[in-house]
Amino acid sequence: MGGVSEGVQHAILEETNFVQGEFPFRYLGVSLNEGRLNKEMFADLLNKMQKALHHWANYKVSYAGKISLINTVIFGLEQFWCSTLLIPKGVLKLVTKFCRNFLWGTVEGQRKLIMKSWSSCCKPHIEGGFNIKEILAWNKCILCKWIWAIETHADSSWVIWNHTYNIKQGGKVQLSLIYEQLRDHDRKISWEKTVWNRVALPKHSVLVVLAMQHKLATIDKLNYRGLHMVNRCILCKADNESHQHLFFKCQFATSIWNRLLKWMKLRGRTDSLKRELHWLAGRRRRRHWKAQWISSCLTALAYSIWEERNSRIFRDVEHNEDYIVRRVQYLVSIRLLYAYHSSYEDEILDSINS
Repeated sequence: MGGVSEGVQHAILEETNFVQGEFPFRYLGVSLNEGRLNKEMFADLLNKMQKALHHWANYKVSYAGKISLINTVIFGLEQFWCSTLLIPKGVLKLVTKFCRNFLWGTVEGQRKLIMKSWSSCCKPHIEGGFNIKEILAWNKCILCKWIWAIETHADSSWVIWNHTYNIKQGGKVQLSLIYEQLRDHDRKISWEKTVWNRVALPKHSVLVVLAMQHKLATIDKLNYRGLHMVNRCILCKADNESHQHLFFKCQFATSIWNRLLKWMKLRGRTDSLKRELHWLAGRRRRRHWKAQWISSCLTALAYSIWEERNSRIFRDVEHNEDYIVRRVQYLVSIRLLYAYHSSYEDEILDSINS
């Protein structure tokens, strides 16, 4: 109570049987304070995020799985706060730090190879990112729901008052358009729909994006960072390991890709991952299941090559070409039938079995 003496305050409390509260207190789940917003007000939010991320960090989750968790659970936790308050930048930086460390497996006090900057991860797929929302831009964007409430005459005394005294003209607000205006933009890529399609597994798509941007921890990049490792391709043992060599100048990878092209009744044209994707981007304009068949084969092979490389280095387990070819064929066939079972099932079965 303000503007009255303590005696009047006591008289009001005795007459109404109310209890005088103190700041800070919680209202509808939001912590309110008499001063400016600070980190202490968001302690509950930060603790819930840390607890959830620490729990998931104990499991072996792919990058695609971690991105999905960040986009759903983590942003779901902060959605209510973002839609209610303009969160201080210090809190948003902590949230970004938690999510970045979780994605790349960074532990406090230990150095970890960060494959891709967080700002780049927050770009949409068409710009080479992982479609994670920029939290600062999204916080400002989602607060515009109050503008939408004003414009649509929501049943609220505050909205009615604004329409009566402040609002002169009507209009519509689309949060997606506002977010596009607020976020940072980057150059668009031509192979986005080739990598991110309904057949390819998300974890395959994430790895291909990292490979296209030369963000994987190949030996040449590790040596550049000062680790001083013997640079030799573990797959073909004929050349130094690099992104260009693994995808697809390596004899091991090239042989597998040519066999998959033959399976899809295409002529072998292996050169590099970049050229293959640009070639497939042109074919994909046909918007047919065969275009996605080829695209998903390429992404699955790239993932399998990287997985085989890691298996030989870290687990000393080696698989031959036949095993990888059969695995890619099986996985892609299952995904194709699942995606197009109602329309092209017979045609797909004839193609993959011939």
